[in-house]
Amino acid sequence: MASTSGCAVGVMGSCLSFCCERLFGVPEDAQSREQLSEVIQKWSAAMSIESFFREAEERLAGVETDRRQALSSRLDLARSMMGTLDPLEFLELWVAPDERYTRQYPED
Repeated sequence: MASTSGCAVGVMGSCLSFCCERLFGVPEDAQSREQLSEVIQKWSAAMSIESFFREAEERLAGVETDRRQALSSRLDLARSMMGTLDPLEFLELWVAPDERYTRQYPED
């Protein structure tokens, strides 16, 4: 994973790591924490892309009609290729610690 020190995502990942370690302290939690950090980073990147699309839409207002129509179509196509930006869908991808652990032997 790329270094994220000094950025909001890096700070968030560090906070998540600290909190999860303090609360749980088991290997499943380390895997879960790492995956949650990755999910947050992917969502952060998606929000950056969404910001780009919003800025492009705002600038379309000042463009001549023919060019605006062509650019609007391209913008719609580009946006459709990027997939979801819903943070809840990103969160659903995360596997929580208790979802990772599977008992090898039945309880007596």
